[in-house]
Amino acid sequence: MNEDEFKTIMPDGAKMIVVPMRSAILGFVRRSIFILAIYAVFVACELAFHWYVGTQHSATAQSLRTWYLERDPDNGKQIHRGYADWEEPATFLGLATGIVLGRSWMWGAELVLWALFLSGGILVLFPFYQRFLPELTGGPNAVGYVLGAMMCGFFIGVGRVATAHLLERKTRKKVEGHDSTA
Repeated sequence: MNEDEFKTIMPDGAKMIVVPMRSAILGFVRRSIFILAIYAVFVACELAFHWYVGTQHSATAQSLRTWYLERDPDNGKQIHRGYADWEEPATFLGLATGIVLGRSWMWGAELVLWALFLSGGILVLFPFYQRFLPELTGGPNAVGYVLGAMMCGFFIGVGRVATAHLLERKTRKKVEGHDSTA
């Protein structure tokens, strides 16, 4: 427990942790800066990939371009684009954000906030993808935004719960005297 937090026992015997507003706001700002830094690195990697695939003429770039633009012969939809532009970003950004929120006590509210923000952040990149690869068809829509927000939210929850569980196990081992790092 942080020195800025205070345990309070309510009249009914319930325990409650009181966090001063300044500490809560500073914690939120620190987590937000870290999550935005992760998003910035993600954007740089995604744009570099699409730039490479769309503008370079090496054998590797052409192979990636062929893979990325491959269409399903039955329905004509691009097979790998959804995976590369939706699923991987939502999974990566969701897990990374969940890990950052692992110590947050108000992670439920932050989960919704970051799921909506990150889903919108993934959608914002689509016009840049189409600039590098003009033959891309379709684009972002409301259904994609909602599905992206749900995927981001799910993986934020998975990352947060896994991190909290691992932190709890580490703390429990230290308390019981089983610290393996000593």
